[in-house]
Amino acid sequence: MRRTVLIVIGLVLVIAAAVAFARGGLPYRDSDTLVHIGDVKVSASSNKKFSVPPLVSGLVLVAGVGFIVAGARTGR
Repeated sequence: MRRTVLIVIGLVLVIAAAVAFARGGLPYRDSDTLVHIGDVKVSASSNKKFSVPPLVSGLVLVAGVGFIVAGARTGR
């Protein structure tokens, strides 16, 4: 069980770092309610990006690889 958890955490970190490198940050969607009267609700959504410096992305990538290696060695 611990082996699987370490490998999954490592994969998530590697994927997040790859997206941050490729897109210059991590994209997300923000939604705001503009008007809410009774049952009527008007909202607006916009795409935003959480900027991540390349150094941080590199550290997350190294940490993800470390988790994957640790998970692979735990099973032996």
